[in-house]
Amino acid sequence: MTVKPTLVIEDFTALGQISMVAATTILQAMGQSTALLPTAVLSTQTEGFGQPVAIDTRRWLPQVIDHWDRAGLVLDGAVIGYLGKPALANSVVQILDHYHPQIRVVDPVMADEGQMYPGLSSKLPSALRELCKRATVITPNWTELCLLAGKQPREFKADHLPALITQLRAAGISAAVVVTGIVRGDRVSCCLCSADGYQWYDSPRRPGHFYGSGDAFAALLCGYLTQGCPLEMAVKKASQALAVAIGATQPLNNHDRQYGMKMQKLLAYLSREDENCENAANH
Repeated sequence: MTVKPTLVIEDFTALGQISMVAATTILQAMGQSTALLPTAVLSTQTEGFGQPVAIDTRRWLPQVIDHWDRAGLVLDGAVIGYLGKPALANSVVQILDHYHPQIRVVDPVMADEGQMYPGLSSKLPSALRELCKRATVITPNWTELCLLAGKQPREFKADHLPALITQLRAAGISAAVVVTGIVRGDRVSCCLCSADGYQWYDSPRRPGHFYGSGDAFAALLCGYLTQGCPLEMAVKKASQALAVAIGATQPLNNHDRQYGMKMQKLLAYLSREDENCENAANH
C-alpha cells in the first residue's frame, strides 16, 4: 500500500504543544503519516513569552516541493493553520493547487473576541478568503467568520449565521463551514453549517483560555475525515476528543496553559478508538 501522508502547513513552535507540534502529534496518534511544511519556526508561541525568535521558511518551501515531486509524493489530506502573512496564504493556495489532496481543512487563524490579532495585516482576511476557496472544510471562530464574510465582527447571534454563510457562498467559498468556540451559557459549541441546516455540538464550558485548542480541533477533524468519517460524525468525534484534552488542561494555571494543551489523556483516548469510521457510519 502506498503511503499517502497528511500535509500540515502552519508555524512550528519550538516550546510546548502548539500549532504544528500539536497537529503532528495528534495525526500520528491517529495512525497517519505526515508531511510538514512549517511556515515559520518560532522559539515560542506569540502570547505570554515576549517576542519570539523566528526563522522565515518562505525560500525553503518551494525547494521542499521540488524535492517531494522528485520523490513522487502523493498526499491524502491537508490541514492548514496559522500563516500570519498574506504572501504565505497565497503560497499555500499554489501548494494546494499543485497537490490537490482530497481533504483540505483550513483554519483561517487571524482574529478572536471581535478583533484581529496584533501585528497582522489588514490584507490577511482577503488572502485567507482566497485560500478558503480551495478548502473542503473551514473552521473559523465567530470573529473570523465575520471577517471572511467581509463584515465587521459583531456579537454572536445565531440569527446572523445564515446571512454570513450566504456571504461566504457569494464570495466563492463552497467549503463546509464549522464555526468553533461559540459560548452559549455553560456550554461551548461548534456549529456545522450546511444546506441541511445548523448542527450544534456542545461541550462543557471550562473557565479560562486554552492555547492551541483550535490547532488541536482542526487536526482532529482532518484526522477523522481522512479515516473515512462522514463530516457530521467527524465534527462530533473531534469535539468529543478535544473536550478530553481541555478537561486535562483545565487544572493548569494560565502561565502553564501557555505551553499548549496537555496531550497525554487525548493520545490515550485516540489510541483506544478502534472502531473504523467507515464501519461506524454503517451502523
